[in-house]
Amino acid sequence: MWDTEYGNKNKSTYMMYQTKDGMVIRVSLPKDARPEEVRFSFAGDKVTIECDGLYTKSFSKGSIRTQETRKYPVFSHTIPLNVALDPEGAKAIYRGDIWSLTIPRKSLGDRFLNP
Repeated sequence: MWDTEYGNKNKSTYMMYQTKDGMVIRVSLPKDARPEEVRFSFAGDKVTIECDGLYTKSFSKGSIRTQETRKYPVFSHTIPLNVALDPEGAKAIYRGDIWSLTIPRKSLGDRFLNP
């Protein structure tokens, strides 16, 4: 079993470790991240974890009030997966400020069907 922790300039860190059943990736969110905006996507042998923040600014001119809202990227991690995993069976759970993504290993039958 091994574990690795990485971070980026936006103070988002992630840790990954293998279990006998698959791999777990835990992502801690920075203070300006919105948990409902976290996205997990799989492409080939990589998983990408992205999150957007929300910027809101209000303007007032006389009796007219305007509000501007924009999304902006908070962080993006692309993680290579070095073992045969099944992305369709992945489950993500959010607790506190941490997302845990659990990806199961492919079964032996899948390895022989999809070389």
